Amino acid sequence: MGYFSLIYATALLVAPMSHIWHIEYGEGRITCDAVEDRAFGWTPCWTGSWDQWTDTYELTLPIEFLFLAALVFYVDDKPSVRIMNGMHIILTIILLFASPKLLDVYASIFNITGLIASIGILVLSIL
Repeated sequence: MGYFSLIYATALLVAPMSHIWHIEYGEGRITCDAVEDRAFGWTPCWTGSWDQWTDTYELTLPIEFLFLAALVFYVDDKPSVRIMNGMHIILTIILLFASPKLLDVYASIFNITGLIASIGILVLSIL
């Protein structure tokens, strides 16, 4: 039972805390002069640095939130939670495929709507 509680708490609490963090402090971006305005347009700028793996809207956040969404599906089977989690996944997929120009605008939209969705998931899971 102890491991399930840890997974449950991680799945439901990390996402809202992460969104609050990114609203307050932001996140890095993969940029350079060769960036293209298309999905994965940041790939010419990819160097594989630690910052690019761990602190970017283009890579880190989609991986984080898709992982957390998978955990939510694992720990809670309420239809209302699954619908909200599905909405959060859609927001994350848009983030993953956003062009650099779209990402300039979408990053703040993602943070705010993602926070609302993740708090909704938390509340609906508790009810």
